[in-house]
Amino acid sequence: MQRDAPSFGRRVSTAEQSNLQAATTSSVKRGAPALFLSALVDILRGGYEDIIAWNPSGTCFMIRDAERFSDEVLVHHFKHNKLSSFQRQLNLYGFRKISRGPDAGAYAHEHFLRDRPEDIQVMAMSSRAEV
Repeated sequence: MQRDAPSFGRRVSTAEQSNLQAATTSSVKRGAPALFLSALVDILRGGYEDIIAWNPSGTCFMIRDAERFSDEVLVHHFKHNKLSSFQRQLNLYGFRKISRGPDAGAYAHEHFLRDRPEDIQVMAMSSRAEV
């Protein structure tokens, strides 16, 4: 089956359209970091240390005051103030909540490190989010 390509005026097969869509989607995932991750980096650099902060080694971060985080930080950086939506985004990007030890309650990801912000370029939503 062939359809007209809207911007080029030539006929494009369904297979070509699928390939173009896949290429565009994959380049977005490997290109600039997602807005959520960029916003998270900004939040952690933004002077909210009493609300959300890196651990001393810079390998994970902890939300120290959930109420203030929702009311002051989320509203400023996102279009909502729901902690559960923020946590869902963390889960979709592969962050894990630490359950034991001195960093219990903090969120960690192998590519999300304080001293290596460029590593977020390789982070992508899990395949569950792409369905």
